[in-house]
Amino acid sequence: MPKEIKKYQCETCGAIFDSEETALNCEILHNHVKAVLQERHSTYNKNPSVLEVELTDGTVVEYQIVVGARL
Repeated sequence: MPKEIKKYQCETCGAIFDSEETALNCEILHNHVKAVLQERHSTYNKNPSVLEVELTDGTVVEYQIVVGARL
């Protein structure tokens, strides 16, 4: 009879781990957006073209939106 194998997945990046502890450590390493500090808009564009955000570790970063970009 086959054995059941239990795995754990980081809810942020989707990485798979053998132990819950390792998956939790991975989740802790990820920063998340804590606050949007500033939005900048291009002329005649309804969506912001630049976002300045504060991350959960206090780092402030700027993201520029590239129209038509795909992940």
